[in-house]
Amino acid sequence: MSDDLEKFITRSQIVDLPKEKNQPLASGRTERSVTTVPTVPTSPTTQGEQIKRSSPKQRKASMEEYQQTYLTTPKIVDRQTIFISRTLRDEVDVIVRRLGDRKLSVSGFVENLVRAHLNDYSSELEQWKRM
Repeated sequence: MSDDLEKFITRSQIVDLPKEKNQPLASGRTERSVTTVPTVPTSPTTQGEQIKRSSPKQRKASMEEYQQTYLTTPKIVDRQTIFISRTLRDEVDVIVRRLGDRKLSVSGFVENLVRAHLNDYSSELEQWKRM
């Protein structure tokens, strides 16, 4: 059993829950107990790690950055053929049609994607070439 799960179970057992249904309270009334099921976190978090939540403003900025990087229409001078699977092409086509401008094509998206990748990893690629 993982440490996180074990800690969670131990904490759940420590909580002071009524042992019996309709247990009397100090005021003389009866408390109806509600059976609760403890939930297990969907993703394990380490101590100090917080769940990141983005605001609508951050999401909009992120989308604008994505659009500037990948969804602008590039000028492709000497076109060459590349091949991708039909399912991947169909998925990309949906993204391009919904988020891109009217002149953007799947090949333009792929051009932007490859350019961004080569730009991001240019120094690592140069080092790996020398190996």
